[in-house]
Amino acid sequence: MLDNQQEINNSVSKDENYAFIDLHMHTKHSHEDGCDITVEELLESCLKKIKNDQKCCISITDHNSINGVRKAR
Repeated sequence: MLDNQQEINNSVSKDENYAFIDLHMHTKHSHEDGCDITVEELLESCLKKIKNDQKCCISITDHNSINGVRKAR
């Protein structure tokens, strides 16, 4: 999923005031989707972007569970 985000970022405007924000991301806590990314991996990816002066925002939308959101807090 994160590779797709990078591909989209590369194909859109390079305006420094623009940021792609994926508002529909699942973690391992979303059992129905078979997603394999952990909350830690998701946050680590975001922190790498911030360290590279890129903007980052995530929205965890796991199905039938708020454990991923609790862990991210």
